Amino acid sequence: MILLVDDEAAIREITRITLENNGYRVITSGDGADALTQYFSQRGTIKLVITDVSMPIMDGPALIRALRRLDPHLRVIATTGLGDKVKVAEVLRSDVRAFLPKPYTAEKLLTAVHEALKPES
Repeated sequence: MILLVDDEAAIREITRITLENNGYRVITSGDGADALTQYFSQRGTIKLVITDVSMPIMDGPALIRALRRLDPHLRVIATTGLGDKVKVAEVLRSDVRAFLPKPYTAEKLLTAVHEALKPES
């Protein structure tokens, strides 16, 4: 299962549809605080989190830090449409599997997800 976190409803919806049309099960959240609640309720089934970097209430870097405290090995893909270099640098230091600048194509999204979910060798 993939937990998709983005405050923009249109992006959340198209990304969810793209992932589901390619065989992935997806749950969605509009902010980091709700995403933590979703993670707790589905903890055993979530294999990947895709999160936006800039969100109200709890941003992507704060969400990733909180999730890492719960599961240091959780796989994370970060996305952003903003050029906030400080937040991007912070996210990249948090061992994300991929970083997708918005707008991203379905192909880039699916490639990043496939790579992130590959078993470690």
